[in-house]
Amino acid sequence: MATTPKCDATGILNEAQASCVKTHAAGLIPVEYEIHLDTNLRLPYAIYWNGETQPANRVALTTGGAVATVRIMARSGQKVGLYLGSDASPQFRQEMLFPITVGHNDVRIVIHSVTGQHDHEAEVSSKETDIQRDMTEAGRADKLDIYRGNFLTGNTWLKFSHKYTVAESLALAADAGEVDAGILAALRAIYGGDVSKTSGYTVAFAGKHSCKLSFQAGVDSNCVQNILRYLSLGGFSGAALPRVHPRSWVALLQAARDANVGSLEITSGWRPMTGKSPHRIGLGLDIKSAKSVSGTTLVFDKDNANLWSSPEEKVAHRDWTESEAELDKAHVEMAAAQKAAKAAKEEGKALAQQREDEAKKRLTKALLQRDLSKAEYAKNHKGTFADTLEQTLLKNPLIRQVFEPLVMDANTRDKLEPEVNRYRLGNEATHKNHLHVTAVDSYLIP
Repeated sequence: MATTPKCDATGILNEAQASCVKTHAAGLIPVEYEIHLDTNLRLPYAIYWNGETQPANRVALTTGGAVATVRIMARSGQKVGLYLGSDASPQFRQEMLFPITVGHNDVRIVIHSVTGQHDHEAEVSSKETDIQRDMTEAGRADKLDIYRGNFLTGNTWLKFSHKYTVAESLALAADAGEVDAGILAALRAIYGGDVSKTSGYTVAFAGKHSCKLSFQAGVDSNCVQNILRYLSLGGFSGAALPRVHPRSWVALLQAARDANVGSLEITSGWRPMTGKSPHRIGLGLDIKSAKSVSGTTLVFDKDNANLWSSPEEKVAHRDWTESEAELDKAHVEMAAAQKAAKAAKEEGKALAQQREDEAKKRLTKALLQRDLSKAEYAKNHKGTFADTLEQTLLKNPLIRQVFEPLVMDANTRDKLEPEVNRYRLGNEATHKNHLHVTAVDSYLIP
């Protein structure tokens, strides 16, 4: 009895995230997509293969470098393609990108990112001048054809960034148990294209206060700069705003209601061609400032006086950051002392042990100082407007990440407390001047 080859229906992707079958099974031809991004990203993807989409119930994620490689094993004559970004989610997969029919040689499709307004379709060029045929590479047994894929542009990002509908937003709100008529009306406006960038929108929470949403002029500047015919495609209200995940808005509006926020200033949402994955795949919202119903102004900027509720809070935050730096140094010294003690010869063991003992004392002292500084900050921060808003976001099950000038929490769903923002180069420095929230999405950020 003939058996069905295992690699035909399964095994195109391994179960490990961002991992593809690498063995060159008989009759199967590797098709490699080499996507050159403008920064290091973990980009969700799925594949089209011979009429099927895989993985079936999740997305795969690229490894996080500036060059994303996706490898598919297929047979000659079969058609393969990609789904990227939020469209890679199993519930969507509506926009197949860079499709190609497999020939007899191995295949590589090279795709480069380009900024600016361009009208490229997400296709593989069929021009012979854009194809390098019958190439050889060290370590590759078979010949390789290298194709040029059309550039990855803002228009391509628009194509594979899901535009949520009113029905989808209300369904996600219902899943979260949200029945506030004001929040539901806001979702209808946001995802119905009825929110103006210039005039904003006022949310009237049921039986409570109202919250004015305003948007900075540059809130969609990345879209304006990189999406051809952006305005005719709906502009801010019709093209950009509906590509933010509804959970981001539901969580932010819930926080505004529960923390007695009277106004919010939004600086950024969906940004296809700048920043990290949460904004590019529509999970992130950035907030510059908030004002409480009672009139307290909060500006999320470490250099703005309206971030701090008191001089004592500001000093305590500085002391906490400095104590964390000292603790880092103590850990480094302790590791070095332990390594030296382990390697010490007979005549040097006493000195090595003395060094280790001193390092242990320093570490103990640094731990104590860090805990004291952290507790002092918590005492001065507790009950402030910033703390109240912060806690509503950190505890909201629809939120996965909270980054801001005071604290950083890369996974609010774990049991670890937020870390102090020390403004170090990278993600901390990026969030020294705004509040960022990332929505939960079990597919896009597992």
